[in-house]
Amino acid sequence: GDFLHILCTHQQISRHISNKTNKNKNNNQNNNMDYIMTGHVDCASDEIGSTRKRTDTSVYSVLFNNLHQEWSNVFAACAANRLMLYKIDDFRNELTGEKNERTTLLQCYEDGDENETYYTCCWCSKKNALIPYIACAGAKGVVRVLNCKKKDFCGALVGHGGEINDLRAHPKMLNIIASASKDLSVRLWNVSNGVCVAIFAGARGHRNDVLSVDFHPELHICPESGRKDVVVIASGGMDNAVKVWSTRGANVSKSIENSEYWEDEIVEFPTAQIRAPEFSTFHAHNHFVDCVRYFGDVIFSKSVENKILAWTPDFSLPDHDGKFKKSFRKLKSFNLVDAENWWVRFSLAKECSVLCCGNTRGVVRLWKFNNDDDADDDSSSSSSDADDDDDASVEEIEEEDGKIEKDKDKLGVKKIDEPAGGDTLDKEKMKTRDTIAKKWKKDAIIVGRKLKESTDLKGLPNGTVVRQAEVSRDGKIVLAGCDGGFIYRWDLEVPLLNLI
Repeated sequence: GDFLHILCTHQQISRHISNKTNKNKNNNQNNNMDYIMTGHVDCASDEIGSTRKRTDTSVYSVLFNNLHQEWSNVFAACAANRLMLYKIDDFRNELTGEKNERTTLLQCYEDGDENETYYTCCWCSKKNALIPYIACAGAKGVVRVLNCKKKDFCGALVGHGGEINDLRAHPKMLNIIASASKDLSVRLWNVSNGVCVAIFAGARGHRNDVLSVDFHPELHICPESGRKDVVVIASGGMDNAVKVWSTRGANVSKSIENSEYWEDEIVEFPTAQIRAPEFSTFHAHNHFVDCVRYFGDVIFSKSVENKILAWTPDFSLPDHDGKFKKSFRKLKSFNLVDAENWWVRFSLAKECSVLCCGNTRGVVRLWKFNNDDDADDDSSSSSSDADDDDDASVEEIEEEDGKIEKDKDKLGVKKIDEPAGGDTLDKEKMKTRDTIAKKWKKDAIIVGRKLKESTDLKGLPNGTVVRQAEVSRDGKIVLAGCDGGFIYRWDLEVPLLNLI
């Protein structure tokens, strides 16, 4: 259906909470993680107190804008056939000096098709533009792109043959986004001109719905072409698999650059086809993988097994014979309770080393990693201290070499005839691999250490299903998008960044 734009600037949902009398303060043994519930917003009604158009409303996606500094206090939410932008608009009472938490609805976009349901959204931008854009997608399999500053619909990205379950933007190239779909594929798009850059699917790809996708935060080097703009993607699906893909290859690596200059409206862009992943495992989880996120070089993945797993593919580390490893190394598992339902997604804030995830009982569990500089840096993924359990199932350390055989003929480091000066090329390759190994070790050490703190955020009605937990970049605010169309908010009394 047509995309109907509704601009809402009048709604304000504010709650004043006294720190002295508030009853929803979490009882934690460590006061460094004291969060207070400061209210909620209703995404399903047109106005406060009005009736709802749909009764099947769930907030499947909540996302802070971490890509545009001036919009860092704005978050987006998807509910039914609507995309909403909210602003954290807190203010301080001049008379009492007390802080008042306020959430303001800035914009609301509604799809003309009442049967559409948006599952996911991501912040992005056009090439060399500082203006915030946002993309959203869902049941109809079409990605909608909007200009948040002009409050205008920019276009649709069409190509998927099924529902779109996840969208992510590359943190280094904000105009490049990835979409994960029910049609067994991951697609790479350029939002500047609507070009489909690449399709990741094939006989070696996912065998069931792709539920989640995420970009590695850095760009990589292609050994074959020497290009330094290789994109790496992790995906998880209903086939229990986690796969790592890349645009490496002499021809494929040029696709993103070529898409930047494509202006032909008659001839279709030559979309790159990547049919085999760089890495694939069915052994990290025994069920659906509904959320995959990168923490530096470490992959966090979640299934319906009441745990989030932190691990890393060993292919990024060279063997003695110079070839990449084809196994994964488990670093740590984070246990959950009552999170057996799929589509219960977690959030990572690397800047403050915080992980949070909800469950089906209205509880959001939050973990704080220990990334102190003076901590023991000699630890690794295969050797780290055991955690002290604050709770019977807060977390447990699981470490193993994970020597799992992959397909022998999977796509690996391709052997090529090196030109004159091959010794120099070998040195550059080894230098690159050494850099990767050092960075991998740093990220793995942070994750593998004893957890600094953990806590449960409560105050939601019992039985509330938290579909998406989201933590702000600085760790001060935690949001929970839930079934029923509500978003709940907790505020931290002491900013996490002050504790590092």
